Amino acid sequence: MKVEVQKRKITKNVIKSISEIDKEFYTRFNYDDLSWYYERYNTKNDIFLLLADNKIVGYFLFIEISKSLFDDICQLKYDNDYDFPVKDLNCKSGYFYMPSVIVKKDYRFLSVSLIRALYKEVKNKDKLVVITVSKNGHRMASKVLTFLGIANKKKDIRVYMK
Repeated sequence: MKVEVQKRKITKNVIKSISEIDKEFYTRFNYDDLSWYYERYNTKNDIFLLLADNKIVGYFLFIEISKSLFDDICQLKYDNDYDFPVKDLNCKSGYFYMPSVIVKKDYRFLSVSLIRALYKEVKNKDKLVVITVSKNGHRMASKVLTFLGIANKKKDIRVYMK
């Protein structure tokens, strides 16, 4: 099986692919209407896709957010990113939100290359906040970021669970 991570700009086709992956994890969302994705993700955003035999099986991305949204997330004013004001997304600020690190269950054994790519990208982010949706996601995000020596040390990187 050929496995690779590709860095791409977000397109409508990529959004359709990641929404199919999201269906497996985020069950309280209307996937018939992708306007939420289109409002938040655009060609300004890079996405890192985990491919297995050229099929998208996982991804992660960062969105640059306003300092005020970063502060609000850190003060636990939001349970999830569905409610983030669109005006606070895709700002040139140096503050980042990571909405997803997802790998389909049947492909999780291939996650190492995606985590390596995540590590390389996180090294370039000084202010990063993550909200996880599960205990396993929280444990993984906290362990990975702490193991890499960047969570809550030299950088302002925080991981919360909703």
